Amino acid sequence: MPFAAITRSPYQSGQQTQLQEDWLRWIELGASGVMAGDHGVGKTVMLQKVRESLSPKLYSVIVLTHTSLSAGDVLCALSQILGSEPSARRSRTARLLLETWQREGRRPVLLVDEAQNLNAAALEEIRLLMCASGQLCGSHPRESLTLSLCGDGELLPKLKLGINAPLLSRLGYHLHLENLSETEVEAYLQARFKEVGIQTPPIEPETVTLLHKACNGNPRKINQLLQQTILLLLEEGQKRIDSALIQKALPKVPSLQMRRSTSD
Repeated sequence: MPFAAITRSPYQSGQQTQLQEDWLRWIELGASGVMAGDHGVGKTVMLQKVRESLSPKLYSVIVLTHTSLSAGDVLCALSQILGSEPSARRSRTARLLLETWQREGRRPVLLVDEAQNLNAAALEEIRLLMCASGQLCGSHPRESLTLSLCGDGELLPKLKLGINAPLLSRLGYHLHLENLSETEVEAYLQARFKEVGIQTPPIEPETVTLLHKACNGNPRKINQLLQQTILLLLEEGQKRIDSALIQKALPKVPSLQMRRSTSD
């Protein structure tokens, strides 16, 4: 099925490639910061590619994806990901984490997905961990914890709240992943059809503009809309996807229903 949620070869636009290179460069420099973008635009795919690009010989990388956690839960989750048994005491768990990083001798990197869900206490716990790791490393400040917070449009405003000011002061970059342009949507469609062996996409040229406008260039919404459209194509026995078929599929996608009602 074309446009399935899982793909063997994730599409990367020129913008995504450049942002990924920038993100890696900041991490290699030991800087902490923010990667933001709408839901479904491809942030998690980029995060995984960044993780794969970091040498395990040089970096101890932790990816935290479940973020509706308390301050204590964050420490426990990090400890368990590293293969350690967390202590009943938060201070002891934090110390075990620091000792693990010091013993390994690799630079610790924490990549947090859906970071907008972290509450202020959890964010402060991470900041304190950053401070403590820098002190523990002594004459090797570049080996202190490097943090990348990845989230939606609510992340940066949340970090700008006064309660999060100490953490914000430690963040040195802000990258933003935009939705696909109309030209990128056309390239995206070709790549996803090609992935399932369809070299010439069975889609009318004028529908690209409609897809871009209806989904605001969001890859996840494009996938959902075209899955519904292809099902209608098969049901009605048509051979090509046209604007009328896409219009008929639009009400079947919940997120696009919400967008249309909001615009109305």
